Amino acid sequence: MDPSIPVSDGRVMDELPVSLALRSFGELSARAVARSFTGDLVVREADGTEHRVVMRRGTIVDVHVAGRFDPILTELHRAGDLSDTKYVEALEALGRSQRRSGDLAREAGTSANAVTRALARQGAARMKTLRERARDRGREAFLQARDVPSREVRCRLDALPHLRRRPTDTPRPRPSDPPYRPAVSTKRPMAPDRRALRRLAFALHPDRHPHLSERERAAMADELRAATAAFHGL
Repeated sequence: MDPSIPVSDGRVMDELPVSLALRSFGELSARAVARSFTGDLVVREADGTEHRVVMRRGTIVDVHVAGRFDPILTELHRAGDLSDTKYVEALEALGRSQRRSGDLAREAGTSANAVTRALARQGAARMKTLRERARDRGREAFLQARDVPSREVRCRLDALPHLRRRPTDTPRPRPSDPPYRPAVSTKRPMAPDRRALRRLAFALHPDRHPHLSERERAAMADELRAATAAFHGL
């Protein structure tokens, strides 16, 4: 097999195999992430059915699984972020409008963070389904490079465990996500101030930082553990 696989717009993506039998879907995805690929990672079944992972500069921003229907309004309602009344109102508004469901949910009173978390859960669930389907034989995967406009960005899944960058790859922070800087050095114990500890725990809560990588989240968790140990004199 030619080690250089051409993508749809004529550019070449090195060592990205076409057949899932040659390399796993997870490895193919990880290589696309590491190379900051923009476009679609397509999984095609034997009958021609296609599933797509939309990527923008190496970040997964949407996942389409053929035959899967999981509307975001239903997810918000199930999670308790949208009341029964507001859920019905949002559904009715959806039937009269071309606006995105997430925008309608926010108009109904749902917070932006709740919508972001719901979209992330939805995307992760779709990726899980796609990985399971990709294990079957008779499927192939390939890349289709294209421009991905902002309106197609629904979530960011570059922090999923199965898409962690290789140790030799240095993650590049996005302009909107500056590198994490610990608020308190883990080398110096905190003063025994319960209020300070509570403020730190609130600042380091994962829900306040949905776009951080697994490595950055681990650093935050280590900082909180060190502060807690210092508070208890350990």
